Amino acid sequence: MFIIALVAGIGFAFALDTDNDGMSDLYENFFGLNSTNAVDALENPDGDSLTNIVESVLWTDPHAADTDADGFNDGEDDNPLSRVVLLWAHPDFTDGDEYIYTGPQWWLGAGKEGGKWANGVRWAVPKNQTASLYIDFDRTILTNNIMMDVLQRDAVEAMWWWI
Repeated sequence: MFIIALVAGIGFAFALDTDNDGMSDLYENFFGLNSTNAVDALENPDGDSLTNIVESVLWTDPHAADTDADGFNDGEDDNPLSRVVLLWAHPDFTDGDEYIYTGPQWWLGAGKEGGKWANGVRWAVPKNQTASLYIDFDRTILTNNIMMDVLQRDAVEAMWWWI
């Protein structure tokens, strides 16, 4: 037990926090907060009753009142990361083919192979081309079945749009 606590303590010691506000620079940079101004730790831009510093501990989105879109504000939700919400092609969370956002511990990541992100909100696959979206998850944590809700639209010139 001592070894685990020691290793965990070392991990926290290496988390860079330039402004010493209790939020790591990684978290602040990921969500567009100011890693050089400690004042933002006590702000609540999404109005969910959680300050940014609390959101950083939970790894919830400080700009989304309901990070997992389950109908409960993060401040009222017993599990504010109970599910994954993918805003495919969102410019803040898309890096090349990879989609990077916060989610439950069982969610490892998501992305695309082929097609293209379009207009910052869609994934498009031109006619006669093959492409795929993928979601990686850890089956040692997620042991029950998973359900995915996808909206598909057939657009002009037989392109498939996924939102």
